[in-house]
Amino acid sequence: MADGSTHFIDYREKAPSSATANLYLDAYGNVVPNLSTIGYKAIGVPGSVAGMVYAQKKYGKLPLAQVMAASIKMAREGFTLTREDAEDFKDKHLAEFPESRRIFQRNGNYYQ
Repeated sequence: MADGSTHFIDYREKAPSSATANLYLDAYGNVVPNLSTIGYKAIGVPGSVAGMVYAQKKYGKLPLAQVMAASIKMAREGFTLTREDAEDFKDKHLAEFPESRRIFQRNGNYYQ
């Protein structure tokens, strides 16, 4: 900050509102392997946009529309993946789910 102070905004993902403390446990209270990392129960509600909006309102000088313009354009028009990003999508677990295959594959092959 201009006065030399530092501020931290935590805008990581959050658990869905329906999540419970026992979400990843079996009937005996044991952790079910991979349940928190693979499948629909592994999802988090993104916090990035809310965090950036908060930061802009509290500390920003530019209008929100200007700050978000590049991100909005990429969301609407798409963008080219790096080779590394494309390789990340080839995760074996992604292919386990029909909807993931529909989004990330064409004719059974990942996009290049």
